Amino acid sequence: MTTEIVKQESFIAQITSDEFLGDLSRIAHAIGIADQIEKMGVTAKLYLIAETINRHGMDAALQVLSSNFGHSDAYCGMLINLVASVGLGMLKEALINSNPLALDQWREIAKAKSGDKERLYDMAVNHNPPALEMRAQVNGLPIEEQRKKDILAKLNSALKQVERFGLREEATEVLANYGYVKKMVVSPGAKR
Repeated sequence: MTTEIVKQESFIAQITSDEFLGDLSRIAHAIGIADQIEKMGVTAKLYLIAETINRHGMDAALQVLSSNFGHSDAYCGMLINLVASVGLGMLKEALINSNPLALDQWREIAKAKSGDKERLYDMAVNHNPPALEMRAQVNGLPIEEQRKKDILAKLNSALKQVERFGLREEATEVLANYGYVKKMVVSPGAKR
C-alpha cells in the first residue's frame, strides 16, 4: 500500500511539472492513464461489494458502505442492486482481463436484459461508448431518438414527483414561464 502511495505522489509530481504540461501528447497520455485508473477503481469497488454480498450478505455490504464511506442509503442500494444485476462473474472477469468500465457503463449493463449484458460488456470494452450509445444499441434506436426518449422519461419522472409532493400549481407556473402551458385565471365559483 505504501509503495502505491509513493507511486501516486511521483505521478502527481510528474504531471504537475511545467515541462510535462508543455507537451500535449504527454498530457493526453496522462489523461488516458487517469481514465483507466478511474475505471479500475470503479470496477474494483463493485467487485468488492459483490464479494462482500457473496461472503457476508447484503446487510454487511450495506453496513460497510454506509458506515465506512458515509454513502447514503439510496446510493448504497443503487450500488448493491447494480452488482447484483451485473453479477460477480462479469466484474471478476473485467478485473482479471484488465477491462474495467466506468460506472455509467456498468449501470447500462445492469439495466439490460440478461441476453444483452455480455454483448454490451463486449461493446464497452472494445469501443468505450458513452452510456447513451449503449442504451441506443440495446433499444435498437438511433442515438438522437434515444436522447429524446431519455428526456421524455426524465420529464415523466419529474411529473410523478410533482404529483407526489403536491406541487402541481408551482409546476404549472414554471411551465407557463417557459411558454409550455398557458395559465388561466379562473374566478372562484366559475365552471372549468
